[in-house]
Amino acid sequence: GSGRVGIGTASPSVALDVEETDSSTSALIDVHQSHSGTGTDAGIRFHKNGSLKGTVGYNAGTDVVSLGYGAFDNTHLSIDSSGKVGIGEVSPDDKLHIKEGNVRIETATNESQHISFFEVDQERARIEFDSSTNNDLSIKTYDNDSSQLDRITIKTTQAETQVGIGIATPTSALQVEGVISASGGISSSGDLRVDGSGIF
Repeated sequence: GSGRVGIGTASPSVALDVEETDSSTSALIDVHQSHSGTGTDAGIRFHKNGSLKGTVGYNAGTDVVSLGYGAFDNTHLSIDSSGKVGIGEVSPDDKLHIKEGNVRIETATNESQHISFFEVDQERARIEFDSSTNNDLSIKTYDNDSSQLDRITIKTTQAETQVGIGIATPTSALQVEGVISASGGISSSGDLRVDGSGIF
């Protein structure tokens, strides 16, 4: 025969094929470790050409469900009992804890991408990168009319930095739409120009 094993099926299509035909029963596989010691894990290991390539399961030593490349203790992703996720960290301190690595968010050409901040089901703020018409990185919040506004905008296409506060299309190194309040002095190595009335 093919050497394939079927559980619940007479025609297994892979080395181990498990099928549940009862519509009221989930198709699950349980891996039990009855000993309570911290050195007795429960999981599945994956080998390729005689080499251990990956593991997934429960790590009793760290009390997390882990996913790793290679041996069981070579953990790359961990989920603890409170639902915190660690990448490169076996004891995550927050909902997502990334240790010694970068996060990459990639979009297609002329598209935008963002990170949103919600209060329950209501979006309150957003950090957005727009590579289409605006070509900027912006911090947005909502006003009292529930309209989303650019609060801080950094243009990304000009050779010189252009930052806007309260304006979505700055044309100067720093352009502010509104009143500026400073508790200390304001210094300039060049001209300081005021359009309109001012008190000095």
